[in-house]
Amino acid sequence: MTYIPIQPILAFWRRGWEIKRNDIFGSLGNTAKAKYFATFQKENTAPNNVAQAFSELYHFRYGRYRLIAPISILTLTLVALTLLIAETALNHLDPASYPSTKNFFVLPDRAIAALTGAYIWVVAALIADSSKYTLPPALLLNATLRLIAAVPVGYAVGSIVSDKSSVLLVCFIIGAFPLQTVQIILQRWATKKLGLDLSPNSSTETTDQVTLLDGVDALTADRLQAADITTIAQLAYCDPIQLSMRTNYTFSTIIDLVDQALAWIYLGDKLKDTRPFGIRGAMAVANLYDDMRSNKAGQKNPADAAFKAIAAAVKLDENGLKRGFEEIGEDPHVIFLNCLWEDGM
Repeated sequence: MTYIPIQPILAFWRRGWEIKRNDIFGSLGNTAKAKYFATFQKENTAPNNVAQAFSELYHFRYGRYRLIAPISILTLTLVALTLLIAETALNHLDPASYPSTKNFFVLPDRAIAALTGAYIWVVAALIADSSKYTLPPALLLNATLRLIAAVPVGYAVGSIVSDKSSVLLVCFIIGAFPLQTVQIILQRWATKKLGLDLSPNSSTETTDQVTLLDGVDALTADRLQAADITTIAQLAYCDPIQLSMRTNYTFSTIIDLVDQALAWIYLGDKLKDTRPFGIRGAMAVANLYDDMRSNKAGQKNPADAAFKAIAAAVKLDENGLKRGFEEIGEDPHVIFLNCLWEDGM
């Protein structure tokens, strides 16, 4: 029982962590790393020291050492619970050998049901995240908390069940839910019992949602929300490395979303009308604007023609649109993305 949830953690330690690290390091050359420090760390790093500085920053933020304490705590919790369940099982299987419970701690049936459900959830969550090459310390701590809280939460929810014959099933099911889901269930129950109105005000809902971007479905939006990204503005100016680590999306995927978000900040829903012209994000806008300023007729003339067609498609004044393209091209975050692209991401 202890080894099964620990095995995916060990697999991540040996292989998954290195795979995720290579995804990040393989996407940034030294120029992009220097621009990353200037854009997101607000510091200038010497070119001959940028690789070492970036490696030190990455290992400080996401190094394996951050898993040592959570793994130790989870392992100790699993061992303790395993011993308690084993004593309970022996007492039930061979009462003759264990005639008295004075020398053994025997768990009630409700506690066993709740712990079993929590154990299944913990194992499934660890296997799922390990297979995605991400295993943040928060997940291990949440797994430990889920095991510790399984029994009291199971008893709390079981106490409000009217059908007492299904209490064990309820304890098991509640144990198999994430704590966030259990919290929602208890909040709704308390709201109903106390007659409270905790529904959100619809007038405060924002239309600036990441689902407006191309390729972002509800599941992607949920994962971004779990990383505290709920609006396009937050996505546009986030640290892409941190977001990649927190969501477990590949670095290229995050860069694509950030690229779109940066363009959306300036163009809004007009961005959808520019896609048929190959303008899908901020980098494409910046590249087109650079071509428009080129002294080479082979670059400038096609770029000017494309710009006029785009202005007509989005129904914006050419001078105003050109100003918007200029602002996009000079945005430090867009310059960082172009550095990534030029480094061969």
